[in-house]
Amino acid sequence: MKKNKKTISSILKTGIVVILCAMCICPFIVNCVMFAPILTTPDLGDREWLGFWGSYLGSCIGGICSLITIYVTIKYYDKQETEHKQELKDQILKHENEIQEEIIRKYRPLLILHPCGGSGFDGKYNSFFVNIQNVSEYAAIDIVVENIYKQILKKDSEKTFSIKSSKTEGGYNDYLSVSAKDVLGNEYNWKYQLITVNEINNLEKKEKTYSYKIVEEQCKKVVR
Repeated sequence: MKKNKKTISSILKTGIVVILCAMCICPFIVNCVMFAPILTTPDLGDREWLGFWGSYLGSCIGGICSLITIYVTIKYYDKQETEHKQELKDQILKHENEIQEEIIRKYRPLLILHPCGGSGFDGKYNSFFVNIQNVSEYAAIDIVVENIYKQILKKDSEKTFSIKSSKTEGGYNDYLSVSAKDVLGNEYNWKYQLITVNEINNLEKKEKTYSYKIVEEQCKKVVR
């Protein structure tokens, strides 16, 4: 269809050029013919010739105006169709992205990390433990916490990881790198930051506890 439109446009352009050239050449031909020794009927004089060529040139002008009108109309509707197709394509792409984002929100693993002590004295740990809870509606697959691997963590389940401290004196790492996949195969990478949380115990005394929060997130979607 698009190829046919290009052919029609090309023919119209060629026709317009040919008619313009003919209109430029015709006056010279008329001038030569009117003064050439050509035998004609006795009733065919200058007035008849002028009338003929006036009608002829008027028809040429009318024809070229019609061709220009057709060409402009085709270009207009071609532009409208292109804009409509692009608008439809953008709407479809936007709809697909919205569906993809909704799928990501639905199946995305929600992992809560809580440091829960370790070995050592006076809060100095050679290694420490992190409790990970999956509070999403679906399982998390291929969980990796600082190179410690767990194949699956079902929904509403938890697992404690033993993490080697990155500090010389031991203790909780300031940041943890965590990755996992959802049940559809989309891959997520998170960066968790250690934060302090003040809690009130049974004696109404404030106690400093620790937790991890997400500060960076990347999602690598599966191409289908």
